Amino acid sequence: MFEPFWRALREHDGSGQWEVRFAKSRENALRAVMERKTAKVMSVVLDRLHVLRNQLVHGGATWNSAANRAQVRDGAAILMTVLPIIIELMMTSTADQFGAIAYPHLSV
Repeated sequence: MFEPFWRALREHDGSGQWEVRFAKSRENALRAVMERKTAKVMSVVLDRLHVLRNQLVHGGATWNSAANRAQVRDGAAILMTVLPIIIELMMTSTADQFGAIAYPHLSV
């Protein structure tokens, strides 16, 4: 679940630069875990989940296929754990402004 890998694949880039970036990303993520930098860790996790989401929505992993099932299960487990916390933080935060609701409820 690393966007530079998929970009290199789409662009037929055989330079291996995505591998260098991936190694550096893993190193930075591990350092963030060890240093308890939660915001940095969550940024990496959410970035990877965004790539998984893109695969599900835009192709590459389709309904009931065998493709990416382990990643989908892991992603779902992560989201089931962190989403209630994120929502609670957003609901109780008085200092942060999140802007207008992008998709407000419409009553018909």
